[in-house]
Amino acid sequence: MSHAETDYPHLAHFLAGYLHQDWMLCADDLPGVARAYVSDEPPGSAVALRGDIARFLADHPDGTDRAYAACFPNGVLPAAWDMDSVNWLLWVDRLLDVSQPAPQPPR
Repeated sequence: MSHAETDYPHLAHFLAGYLHQDWMLCADDLPGVARAYVSDEPPGSAVALRGDIARFLADHPDGTDRAYAACFPNGVLPAAWDMDSVNWLLWVDRLLDVSQPAPQPPR
């Protein structure tokens, strides 16, 4: 088991289970992936995933891109959305806040 799977299990599951190489077969965009995650996973999973994101960002205040690549070497690349890992993870976090309308990607 990798460091990411033990320290950030919900984030690791989200990346491997929902943003794998064929993720576009399940949803057209990242908001759709987030909606699928919220509807498919047990209650409380989105809150737990948001906690993993917050913990990951707090654990790696400097060099977040390097830490993301090291922890999730097979994970989706935030650069595909023209973002660094911090902005991408913050966007995912906002998408998982089901009490708010889906945000647009940061520019």
